[in-house]
Amino acid sequence: MAAMLELRELKTQDLQGLRRLLLLTSDAHGLYRQFGFVPVGVRKNYYAEVNEDALVMWSYEVDQPEYAALLDSIERSIPGETILDASVAERKRR
Repeated sequence: MAAMLELRELKTQDLQGLRRLLLLTSDAHGLYRQFGFVPVGVRKNYYAEVNEDALVMWSYEVDQPEYAALLDSIERSIPGETILDASVAERKRR
């Protein structure tokens, strides 16, 4: 389910011209790695209220055909169909 939500989010974004994406999280590292993110640093005590560091992860060259192919392969591995709402589909056509 988490992969499906992340896939839907990334596929609805216009990634043209982007070279990398930034995520800060401590709970879903495996999921983000599946989407091509790699650790690049740590922000000490970023989540001060729980005394937790943040792992900084980047995904590079997200505007390349290889990244689109990665998203497509993840989508094929998830049962069911990814459905984009009309406003997202319209943005993708522009």
